[in-house]
Order: sequence, then structure tokens, then C-alpha cells
Amino acid sequence: MAKLTVEKVNKLIDELMGNVSMVARTLNVDRSTVYSFMAKHPSVKAKLDESREKMIDNVESKLYSKALDGDTTAMIFFLKTQG
Repeated sequence: MAKLTVEKVNKLIDELMGNVSMVARTLNVDRSTVYSFMAKHPSVKAKLDESREKMIDNVESKLYSKALDGDTTAMIFFLKTQG
């Protein structure tokens, strides 16, 4: 089993876009081990939260662009969730 460090886990969270399963697989540990590590290291949890927020922001931007381009489905979804 790989020794977990804040730097190593944070780097993988960035590289794997917040996918905890992939982080765990890459480190050859269980997901629960990664979550336990995050509980002991708030900066790692913050990195995961930041990564997931970035994913949401990227998708929101893409959805908004599609809505502005006239994609009816995107416009309806946007208005139902934001309007």
C-alpha cells in the first residue's frame, strides 16, 4: 500500500478531477481509506471540494453557452433550474 501524503493525494485529486475512486485505485487503497485520510487532513477535503466546484462551474459554463446558442433543451433546463 502506498504511503499517503497530503501532497500526493492533492496532486491526484487535481489530475483525476476529484474522482475519489480513481485516486484510491491509483494509490492502491480503498475509497474509505482516502475518505479517512481527508477527515484527518482538512486541506485535502478542501482540495476535493475545490475540484468538484470547478467541475460544476465548467459544466454550468458549457450549459449556459449552449442555451445562448439556441439549444432549446439547454434553455429549458437552465430556466427550470435557475429561473
